[in-house]
Amino acid sequence: MEPAAPDGIRALVQFWEEIPPVQRPESLTLQGVKAEVRNLATDIHRARKDLQRLRTTLLLVKDSNRRLEEKLEHVVWNQTMSLILHTFMAVFCCVVFFLHVSAGYSRGRTSIR
Repeated sequence: MEPAAPDGIRALVQFWEEIPPVQRPESLTLQGVKAEVRNLATDIHRARKDLQRLRTTLLLVKDSNRRLEEKLEHVVWNQTMSLILHTFMAVFCCVVFFLHVSAGYSRGRTSIR
């Protein structure tokens, strides 16, 4: 048993049932609309796939970027330590040379033989 419908809706349904399907404007209009809706659904599905692919690629790039950043920090730390050690070695060599030369002058030598 059908639920009770307002008289206006029943009259409208009866009106469209009396018109042959060929003469109904919906047969031409709705076919185009159905095709557009189908195309739109396909486009949305493709866009979702592209979005998922883009998100996956972005996550991979982000992970790769994090690893490269860690490696870069390690390299910068090594270079900083190397620079500090080389600076201390150069200062040490200068101090040793200064002490060696000043020790020679303190013994009374005026020239280096």
